[in-house]
Amino acid sequence: AAFVLISVAWTLSVLISFIPVQLSWHTAKPASPSDGNATALAEAADNCDSSLSRTYAISSSLISFYIPVVIMIVTYTRIYRIAQKQIRRISALERAAVHAKNCQTPAGNGNPAEGSQPESSFKMSFKRETKVLKTLSVIMGVFVCCWLPFFILNCMVPFCGAEETEPFCIDSITFDVFVWFGWANSSLNPIIYAFNADFRKAFSTLLGCYRLCPTTTNAIETVSINNNGAVVFSSHHEPQ
Repeated sequence: AAFVLISVAWTLSVLISFIPVQLSWHTAKPASPSDGNATALAEAADNCDSSLSRTYAISSSLISFYIPVVIMIVTYTRIYRIAQKQIRRISALERAAVHAKNCQTPAGNGNPAEGSQPESSFKMSFKRETKVLKTLSVIMGVFVCCWLPFFILNCMVPFCGAEETEPFCIDSITFDVFVWFGWANSSLNPIIYAFNADFRKAFSTLLGCYRLCPTTTNAIETVSINNNGAVVFSSHHEPQ
């Protein structure tokens, strides 16, 4: 499924950027010679024309930014709500399990440390997953903050007049600043990823850096409910 989604993302990128640019669908229609100097139009034809048509500017911005951002916000909101429900459900199950153990264990013979270790390990595993979700949320927030100004201007500039006298116009320097502000987002992602230990381990594995470190094992904790309604915690180790 991951490869399919990646392929779809690259296919949409090619359809939005490469093909329209090669076929000159993205540029605004040039003025006719009767409206101005034909010599100026001939000179402009030899230069790179970066003016976008209104249709292409709006459609490309919707497909490449606005629609994906809305989908990501809705998805992360649902994940956050589900995670909160799971946290409350797990806490309730843990309290029920502790209460059941206290009722079944004779006074003075119980050893609370025996059952606390799997529960503590499970809580640590859940906290790690929550940190990963928070890291991804921060990355999405930074992405939106970096690229939103550019895509707002990208939809406004095609509606500006040639003399920049109409409303909602922007000068080229300000536009370039926001373009670079969006590109700077790529330099911020490695810094944000570095704050999460799980991402550091994943990147070290992909880059082959794990060979320089001793082999360790990762504990995998699971929680389940048996037929009697009791909570069962289990853990096992697997090579990194």
